[in-house]
Amino acid sequence: MGIGLPRIFLLLLTPVTMLMVCAACALHEEAPLTSAAQRPPDSLRVLYVGNSFTNYWGGQADLLRRLAESAQEKHLPIAEQVTASGVDLKYHWTHGSALARIREGNWDYVVLQDQSADPIADRQDMYKYARLFDQ
Repeated sequence: MGIGLPRIFLLLLTPVTMLMVCAACALHEEAPLTSAAQRPPDSLRVLYVGNSFTNYWGGQADLLRRLAESAQEKHLPIAEQVTASGVDLKYHWTHGSALARIREGNWDYVVLQDQSADPIADRQDMYKYARLFDQ
């Protein structure tokens, strides 16, 4: 992958898909806003990029942490997010803050969440911007 990411996911957030991602990631230690240089060697880092669906009720990053805590995992994930209400992947691409966070590197997973029904209404646009993030 172009920017050195091991995995980028485009995720239409539903309760089932979110639980699957959270359960898969809930094995590592948390450190708030940890830069790549400060990352503990055994920690899992997940970056969520999206809108209010990603950020609602404390955000998917917080949900991931709470799921790992409830499972009494020894190591909690480092999960962070770049979100803005009502935006799509095109917005995140053109404004650059999500790409800057991705390029910090050292993410195990980057979860991209497009705006609401946009992936249904304009699938090609969704693919276009998801692929741009992966270059």
